[in-house]
Amino acid sequence: MKREVWILAKQEYLSWLLNTRNVAVLIFVVFVRKAVVLPLIYMANKYHTVLNWAESSIAVANSGVSVLLISVILLTVLSGLPRIDNDFYNIVSRVGMKSWCKAQLVFMYLAVVTFWLFVFFSTWVQTAYLSYIEDGWSLVTTQYSGDTAIENLLPLNLYNQMPPLKAFMFTYLLMFLYFLFTMNVLVLGTLYGKKNLTTIGLVILLAVGVAAAAAKVKWMWLFPVSHSILILHCQKYYRAQLFPIWLSVLLLLAFNVFMTILIYRRMVSVDGEILKGN
Repeated sequence: MKREVWILAKQEYLSWLLNTRNVAVLIFVVFVRKAVVLPLIYMANKYHTVLNWAESSIAVANSGVSVLLISVILLTVLSGLPRIDNDFYNIVSRVGMKSWCKAQLVFMYLAVVTFWLFVFFSTWVQTAYLSYIEDGWSLVTTQYSGDTAIENLLPLNLYNQMPPLKAFMFTYLLMFLYFLFTMNVLVLGTLYGKKNLTTIGLVILLAVGVAAAAAKVKWMWLFPVSHSILILHCQKYYRAQLFPIWLSVLLLLAFNVFMTILIYRRMVSVDGEILKGN
C-alpha cells in the first residue's frame, strides 16, 4: 500500500480522536460503572472474594441495555465517516481518488478497533485491582449466582456452557464484527447520499432487535444485534446452542466482506458533491 495512504489515514485518525463527538463515550463509562462495575465489586466485597479478570467485560457486552447504549454511542462517534471537508478536492487531486478511498477504509477500521478496545479496557481497568488471572469463573459467579444482581449480569447461559476465556473471546469477536457491520452500513448509506436515513434505519433496526432479543422470540435472529450477544446463543443447562455461534460469526463476517467490497467500488466512482451533501 502506498505511503500516502498511511499518512492520510493517520491524519484522519488523529483528527477523529480529537473530535468533540467522542465525549459521548463518557456516558458509557458512567453507565457501566453504575450498572455493572459497582454491583460486581459490591458482591466481591460482600463475600470476601475476588473476580475473574474477564467477568466485568463479559457482563457489559452481554447485556441488552449495554449493547443498545454502546451501539448508539458507536453511531455517534462514527457519524462523521467518511470525513468530507473543504479540503476534500485538494486531497483527492494530490493523492488520487483510489488512494483517498483506501486511506478512508484504513482510518475507519482503525476507528472501530479503537472504540472496541475502549469498551473492553474502560470496563476492565475498573475491576482489575480486584481480579485474578485464571481461566475459571469466580465464586461471585458460580457460588452466589442465586443473587439477583449476579444472575442479571453473568447468567447461567454463560458460566454453565464455557470457561471465561472462551466466553470472552467469542463475546468480543461477535461485538467487533457487529461494530464493523454498523460502520459499513452507515458508510455505504453515506456514499449514496442517504446518511440521515441510514442512521435512522440503523437505530430502528437496533431497537427492534434488542427488544426481540429481550423477549427471546424465534425471529430475533433476523436482526444482526442478536448475533452479537453471546448469551442468546446458549441454553441455561444444556450444551446444545440455540443458534450456532460459528454461524453468527460466519454471517457477520460475510456481510462485512461483501459491504467492504461495495464501499470501495462506490468510493472510487462516487461524485464528491453527493458526499458533501450528507
